[in-house]
Amino acid sequence: MIKLRKKQFGQFFTPPRIAGIAVKLISKKDDEHIVAADPGFGEGALSYALISRFSNARIDAYEIDELLVKQNFLEKNIQLINQDYFLEFNKNKYDVIICNPPYNRFQNYENINQISIIEQNLNIEVSKLSSSYVIFIYKAIHELKDEGEAIFIVPIEFFNTKYGIDLKSILYHDRMLHSVVLFNTDWSHFADAITTTCIIKITKRPNKTISIYRDFNNEIEMIKQLDYSEIQPEKKWSHVFSSDGEQHFSNQAPLYKYAKVSRGIATGANNYFILSPSQVSDLKLNHNSVRKCVVKSVDIVNPILDIDCFNDLELKGKSCYIFTGQESNDQATIKYIKMGVELGIDKTFLNSRRKPWYKLEKDVAYPILLSVFDRSNIKVVYNKVGVLNLTTFHGLSVNSMYSKYIKIIFLFLLTKSSNSMFKKSKRIYGNGLNKLEPNDYNETNVLDFEILDLQDLSKLNELFSKLEKDNLYSSDIINEAESVFLNYLT
Repeated sequence: MIKLRKKQFGQFFTPPRIAGIAVKLISKKDDEHIVAADPGFGEGALSYALISRFSNARIDAYEIDELLVKQNFLEKNIQLINQDYFLEFNKNKYDVIICNPPYNRFQNYENINQISIIEQNLNIEVSKLSSSYVIFIYKAIHELKDEGEAIFIVPIEFFNTKYGIDLKSILYHDRMLHSVVLFNTDWSHFADAITTTCIIKITKRPNKTISIYRDFNNEIEMIKQLDYSEIQPEKKWSHVFSSDGEQHFSNQAPLYKYAKVSRGIATGANNYFILSPSQVSDLKLNHNSVRKCVVKSVDIVNPILDIDCFNDLELKGKSCYIFTGQESNDQATIKYIKMGVELGIDKTFLNSRRKPWYKLEKDVAYPILLSVFDRSNIKVVYNKVGVLNLTTFHGLSVNSMYSKYIKIIFLFLLTKSSNSMFKKSKRIYGNGLNKLEPNDYNETNVLDFEILDLQDLSKLNELFSKLEKDNLYSSDIINEAESVFLNYLT
């Protein structure tokens, strides 16, 4: 029940240590009589940390969850308001706004129909793909006094998403982003949250630079001063903020010049559509009614998915087939489709929008598969068998005019240099988890393969043939291929 309630309100309560760091970022003097707001009070960690430093502060604390309001014993400095901060518009102006906003997508927000009120009052246009915390930041900027400061605990992925571009544009053009505190991406500070957090400080005054801090041994240390000329709103910011040394390459071109990366198949009901070899046999399904399919990334342990690798999946009884229903005249297929109707599969969200409901949204066998999530290096698979893939992988198709580069592109994607290039495009989540969406791949620069001379093209094709036999991610053949690519990249 508690977990469901937290999901409903997008609640991830602030640990005391994080609250303490957030309050330390405020540059006001401790004895100032500041007027503050805490738009997402929750259990009160930020407000109480603020009071412990600024004893003369007066805080307007907003909390939509009535249960939390009833549970809290408040200090006299805090006025707890049981209202939705989104929908409370007044002329209040604050010296300080400090907040750990809810992390709900607007699709999940129960007041989604009232977004027009927010847009009208703030004179902004809100992407429906946004998370609610973005609007909390917009509203805070609107309610800050001149010289006021806002401290927000937000997912670091905000710096890399398209829905963050409009807000980043405001922060950039008005020079309002003062500082960013980065935390270790190998673990999450919030229970049940997979995203990695950071703390940002926004000021209602222009700043010359952005101070970047990192959390070291329970203390924050400045790692760099970033000039505004080093960032652009439409570009990803996370890798710019990082202290890691960035490798610079020559002779690059965006991947979309040569190929297009698309997401895999979403069935809407894997428990029905995905079958093991024994299930296919027991159901007596015609071979035209099922297709070979990669279901889980962990099932693929070799860079080249050949017939031997797929046979091994079958021998292990892995779910590696997908029902297509194409042989609709086959009695076994008709029976299985009827079973799907009886189970209500035809009424599920995705399948109810398809005609017929069991028709796959796509049946493309991509020549190269790319991992969606990773913890260090992207997983790249050469799809020699021509299997379909679920959304655990993205699929890469090479533009027809560059088809001769398919094996070369595959080899390149296996290299450390490639992983270095894609690192800046990754969306960073908690517990060391990274994510790449199709357009993150498409828009990342890779080697401009057209500059490869005929001798090196021949050598790389030979290396591919050797890798087919070796078929190991740890193969020295990949390092040998990288040495060829590095002659052009550096």
